[in-house]
Amino acid sequence: MFGKKYGPPPSFIDKTDKTMRKYLLLLISVVLASCSTPISKGPTVVSLAKAFPDRQPINLSEIATKVEYVPLETSDSCLIGNHMNISTSANYIIAVDSKQMLLFDRKTGKFVRKIGQYGKGPGDFSRTDEILPYDGERETLAAYQGTKRYTYSLDGKLQGEVGLPGMIFTAVRFGNDYLGYKLNFTGKEKTKLELFDSTGTSVKTYPNYLTFVPDGDGITIWKPHHWFYRLQGQLYFYELFNDTLFQATRERLIPTYVFGMGRFAPPYAKQLSTEYARKEMNENFRMISVFESPRYLFYNFAYEKKVYASVYDKQKGEVQINDGTERNAALVNDLDHFVPVSLAGVNQEDQLVGYADAYRLVQWFQEHPDKTGQLPPELQKLKSRKETDNPVVMIAKLKNL
Repeated sequence: MFGKKYGPPPSFIDKTDKTMRKYLLLLISVVLASCSTPISKGPTVVSLAKAFPDRQPINLSEIATKVEYVPLETSDSCLIGNHMNISTSANYIIAVDSKQMLLFDRKTGKFVRKIGQYGKGPGDFSRTDEILPYDGERETLAAYQGTKRYTYSLDGKLQGEVGLPGMIFTAVRFGNDYLGYKLNFTGKEKTKLELFDSTGTSVKTYPNYLTFVPDGDGITIWKPHHWFYRLQGQLYFYELFNDTLFQATRERLIPTYVFGMGRFAPPYAKQLSTEYARKEMNENFRMISVFESPRYLFYNFAYEKKVYASVYDKQKGEVQINDGTERNAALVNDLDHFVPVSLAGVNQEDQLVGYADAYRLVQWFQEHPDKTGQLPPELQKLKSRKETDNPVVMIAKLKNL
């Protein structure tokens, strides 16, 4: 008998309550844990194809608040050549072209020194790094001689070298190791990236799941064919003829952004085709550069023989594409009503780094004589620049999240 109320005896009730409490506490802890753990939503889609018909001039004031202008010194010893890459540190502006690495003073633009030497001698390099030459975390520069990657300090000294594994031609520092890209020459390459240590020994490979059958009409190599960039201590990777931008970790590649190119997407199977490069490439979007700040994703791309600048605002979820009227995919400089800003990168201080070629400056002053007198005195002085001078570097303070 259970007693007058026909319930279980007190001892049974106590045991049941205790068991129920344990289950309830466990359930609550699981629910709370699931609420506090971020849930991955997958990569963010950047809708290029959707935004392309609505392209219009992009004003610098929409993303930045102030611009600093640094005219780089021009002389025979520091004349910057083609395929220029510009970076900045706290004290220097670093200009890298296909054969030299040059250091200029961050404030004055005065030439400081040349880093390394192009040549065949000991410690000389035969090619500079067109992907990510400057390592802002270590304040070093990278260049190559054959299958060796050299590292130089900003005082011009060769710090070290590392041998590159087979079929890797460029690599970026990844912690104390290095990460290199393998171009899919055969259409059957199983490795996309390879992690290797300071002795050149392979540590890990990141698989490539994409294959194709080469056309057999010759081989065209696009340069650059891939990009690395850093943001807040993390390394990111993007490959031409692909739509996905990845964050690289030591374990895997994490899809971070997907460029929604729709019918404008270049076919992966055509990446080596000479016939495609001659006749069809202009029908597709082709990335030319990509870099990022905490709030914005910047990228330039080519289409129908024009180069477009585009900005994705992560806070607003909006894509802007300029209308192609500004040469070199530049942004309209409505902050100072001056020469447009061509995009170069984002520095360690989350500032946008851009430039204006000297011939663009000369052209602007010729086309806008009525605006010259309205410029600040320091900008009016730039009227004396010659077309053959080095560029003026423009550093803009970006708007924050």
